[in-house]
Amino acid sequence: AGGGSGMTGTSASSAAAAAASAMDPASLLMNTQLASALSLTGDAQYWEESISPSTIRQELAAADPSNPSSTPNILRGMKWLLASISKGRNVSDFYPHVVKLVGAVSLEVRKMVYMYLVQYADHDATTRELSLLSINAFQRGLA
Repeated sequence: AGGGSGMTGTSASSAAAAAASAMDPASLLMNTQLASALSLTGDAQYWEESISPSTIRQELAAADPSNPSSTPNILRGMKWLLASISKGRNVSDFYPHVVKLVGAVSLEVRKMVYMYLVQYADHDATTRELSLLSINAFQRGLA
């Protein structure tokens, strides 16, 4: 599923590691984990610029996390967001769309959502407020 780019998961991981070398240790660990998660699933196409942010925003906004048929679109959006984070991009403006996915039926989606939320939960006043509002959804997920 390389999208014809010729880029392998290994070269994507190497690119992420090189880009992350100038970061602090916590960011480096987070970016290494993100790159590893993406390369294991063979999704190197998410390192390319082939998907527009507005498309991802529309897919995440329209997604119903309780409907399993929405899972492929949610996964696509979350993989793109995590790849963008690994590349050092600020994708915090997607926070309202991502936080509503905490209760998704797919464990894979929830893991990606948690990784994103860890990165941006304390980014600004809006994300902190939305994080507080999502606590009930987290508690339901742990029950």
